[in-house]
Amino acid sequence: MHRWLLTDDIVVYYYYHFQGQGLIYPTIQGICNKLGITESSFKARIQNLIYVITNGQEGLSNAANQTREVAELLEYSRQNDTNFQNNLQVVVNRILR
Repeated sequence: MHRWLLTDDIVVYYYYHFQGQGLIYPTIQGICNKLGITESSFKARIQNLIYVITNGQEGLSNAANQTREVAELLEYSRQNDTNFQNNLQVVVNRILR
């Protein structure tokens, strides 16, 4: 079983909002292979993120506290940083190296 790292949740957040745009591994399959995560687990984590972002209106409940914390931090940053996507893309590509 994969132990989710903070960096994994950051990658999930980026993929949910921007798909693979600008990433060195632009597909779920490539990302999952690099991080050692199953595709079904990655997709479920996206659904957990959706649940958090929509305040429980959509997605899968039982999101991990870490997923909630990443979502809250990055949603705040996304609203207040005009270069958010580019800045986060750099971070995610470093995670995926």
